[in-house]
Amino acid sequence: MAKKTCIVCGKEIKKEKSCTEHDGKHYCFCSEECHDEFESNPEEYLVEEEEDDEDWN
Repeated sequence: MAKKTCIVCGKEIKKEKSCTEHDGKHYCFCSEECHDEFESNPEEYLVEEEEDDEDWN
């Protein structure tokens, strides 16, 4: 099973504390604080994720 990491802080998610949907994708977080941070400005975290995806193409 692949390890999941929190998109906000980068910590390994051992037990999903909070999840959300954004633009048709499912995101999980290690804490409510990280969930709230993502919800306040999702574009900040999604840009980093998209840049990481480009490295593998």
